[in-house]
Order: sequence, then structure tokens, then C-alpha cells
Amino acid sequence: MSSSISPSTPSSSYPPLPPSRITRNYSEDEENNITETSSPTDDDNDHDQDQDKNDIRFSTATSSSSCPPPSPSPAYEQPMTFSTVIDKDHDTINRLAGRLRRSGTASPERARLLREVTWRLVRHDVSEDLVMRPAFVAQLGQQGQEMAEHDRQDHDRAKNELLALFEVGPDRPDFVSVLDRLFAELLEHMRVESGEQIPALERMLDPLESQRLGKEYIRTQILTPDLELTMDDNDRGLKVKVWKDVEDYARTDLSTFKKIYARVCQQQNKTRRAGHEKGKL
Repeated sequence: MSSSISPSTPSSSYPPLPPSRITRNYSEDEENNITETSSPTDDDNDHDQDQDKNDIRFSTATSSSSCPPPSPSPAYEQPMTFSTVIDKDHDTINRLAGRLRRSGTASPERARLLREVTWRLVRHDVSEDLVMRPAFVAQLGQQGQEMAEHDRQDHDRAKNELLALFEVGPDRPDFVSVLDRLFAELLEHMRVESGEQIPALERMLDPLESQRLGKEYIRTQILTPDLELTMDDNDRGLKVKVWKDVEDYARTDLSTFKKIYARVCQQQNKTRRAGHEKGKL
């Protein structure tokens, strides 16, 4: 079987897209030319171990828009726009999926890559739900609402298919064919998103707002399976992992992710204010 996947035939609701904005095929490995959208720690060392960690599923009214950016910030070519940030996230997922497809059967690398592709795709969905979909609705009205809902359904379907692979394991005989089908669908999804939907959004934004959305999207990249938060309301306790492993992370619903991200912002803001006060002494 060829290592290059031909995308599924576009549906009638997907008109032809501008070639300059087409996302690359997931089987193309351009590792040296792609800048990662974040630099999380490797999830392979700790996620498979049972740990006595309390599950953090809490509610808070803190707004995510006040969340400071993680440090260090990833590098982007200037000018950074919302579309460039989304495209780089697409490229990273596609590149890792290509490496997953080429990995050997029953190899530890295949299992590790399956975990990484899964959590990165889930995080992409979460970041879009926190930043892109609200912008669709705010800027494009009813059309934006329909775009956001269609996007959410596509990601939910892809996540469920990846979790099915997760449950059976990377040794299943049809692993590659299932992965090919899944990413042919995702490639078409990314083509529409990068080639039609986001350009429609960008046309409604001035450059500063586009950059603001891009920066906000980057901030959400802190949501990795290795995230640690304090448990008590005063943020004085020991930090514990929010998720015990990648599967726990992937099965978390979007509403819970939003609450966790709000808590992240709350803790970062307290730390930032404390640093400012200390600097005044």
C-alpha cells in the first residue's frame, strides 16, 4: 500500500479550495520545516503508570481570555495570524500521523505515536472550541454557528475512531487501513477548514484581532496530558496531574476542558499578580 493517502472525494457542501491554503497530506514527513505549536513534555514516561491522583473536575467562573501565555512562546514567522497558527497545528498532527502509519507493527514506537497523535488531535479540538468556534459564531452569525457545529461533529467522530484503535491496540491487523480511512476524512476536514472557513473568518477580522486569536489559541496549548494543578481553592497545595493517562485525557468532554482551562488561567493570574507584588517590595 502506498504511503501517500488520497483524500476522500469532497462532498457537495465542500466547494473547491484555494490551492495556496491546502493542508499537506499526513503521510508527508516535513519534520525539519515545521515549527511545533507547543513544547509539552513527553507523555510516554508517566501516562501508563497507575498513580494515586485525585481527579480535578471543577467549576470556576474565571474567563479564559485573561489567561497569560505559557513560557517560552513558540516561534512563528511574522506576521503571525490566526490562520498561520491553525495551519501549523494541522501540519504537526499530519506529520505525526504519517510517522504513526509508517511505524512497525507491535513496536513500542507505534504505541507511543498512537498516544501522541490521539492527545494532539484532542487538544486541537479543545483549542478550536475555546477560540475558533466562538469566533465563527461572533463574526459569521448563523453560517458561523453551522460551521462550528459541523467542525465539532467531525472532531468528535475522529476522536471516537482513535479511541477505538486505542482500545483494540496498535497490533490489530487492519490498523493501517483504519488509520488511512480516518486521516483521509481528517485531511478533507482540514482542507475545508484551512482553505475556506478560516479565510472567511480572517476577512472579517482586522490584523490585530487575527493576531489576538492566534495568541489565545497558543495559550490553550498548555492543555496537555501532563498538566498539573493544585487541588485546593487557595492554590497552596501540592500540584497533581489532572489526567492519569492519555486515554483519560481523550475521554474528557469539552465542557470539562473549559473548566480546567479556566482554572489554569486563574492560577497563572494569581502567580503573575504575586510576582508583581513581590517586585514592588
